[in-house]
Amino acid sequence: KIWHRLPNTRALPVEGGRIHVCVDGRFVTVFRSEQKLSAIDSICHHAGGPLTLGQVKDIEELGAKVVLCPWHKFMVNIRDGTKVYEGVDVTNGVPVRTGWRVGDIVQRVHDVIEDAEGLHLSLCLPTQDSSAPSYCSSDSDASDARCGKAFPLHCALSNTLK
Repeated sequence: KIWHRLPNTRALPVEGGRIHVCVDGRFVTVFRSEQKLSAIDSICHHAGGPLTLGQVKDIEELGAKVVLCPWHKFMVNIRDGTKVYEGVDVTNGVPVRTGWRVGDIVQRVHDVIEDAEGLHLSLCLPTQDSSAPSYCSSDSDASDARCGKAFPLHCALSNTLK
């Protein structure tokens, strides 16, 4: 794995915060929630929206933290990148909620650790990590600079921003 030290990580609050970074041209958001770090692609798998600018919500029934895309309200688990949605069946022509469901992995998840020097991020890409999925829906837009302009890059590796 290739680890990238993220400078100026004081921008990430102790709890409930997030920072947006650009690593090797890929837009990634690091979350701190319930004293755990997680990192996913910043740009939504669905329509290239600013997914990680959305509200973070607790889905207690699943024990999951999700981020809601501000464009279409798609929900993605910030820990494992899975799609989360509320199931609906139609009974006698009437929609009936059937509870929360977990779908496929749609946002690529990356490794993040913290030590005395700050945060370190490793992109989990098939070219760098043999355990990474070969394809993820968010791969198509994750490096799109047009989409990435929406993110306030609190910190970025100096060699990724021009």
